[in-house]
Amino acid sequence: MTETENKRSREGQRMRTFEQIEAAIRNSAGVFAVAAQALNVHRQRIYEWVEADPRLQAVCSEVLEETLDLAEGKLLQAIKDGSEKSIHFYLDRRGRERGYGNRMALAGSPGEPPIGVAVLPDLTGISQSDRDELRAILERAAGKPRSGASGT
Repeated sequence: MTETENKRSREGQRMRTFEQIEAAIRNSAGVFAVAAQALNVHRQRIYEWVEADPRLQAVCSEVLEETLDLAEGKLLQAIKDGSEKSIHFYLDRRGRERGYGNRMALAGSPGEPPIGVAVLPDLTGISQSDRDELRAILERAAGKPRSGASGT
């Protein structure tokens, strides 16, 4: 054990108040390694304190929600600013009911939950003519007439 680890171990034996631990967790946005560094203890000690104290568990949940709110706000701002990656990310996760996304639930029997999820390939890197050809193949496989086809 290095001198720094020895010192941190000795320091970790000192009692910390709930307020000190709470402040470290909040100031670190819930990253236990950063909180531990601020309190001069090992990261595992933070886990132990949180596991033992329902109030600290509530603090961690609150910090997580605040951080998610912050990230969602940044994502929405990026969408408003026209970020194509952000728009794609959002539609992939939240627009599935409208046909967006690259995941598709595989239906089971009527009234039963889906039996699995298929991840569809990202087709943005292929040409429009290749996508049209692929669409026609899939429509024929599904028994649908090809749009614009003359019924041959």
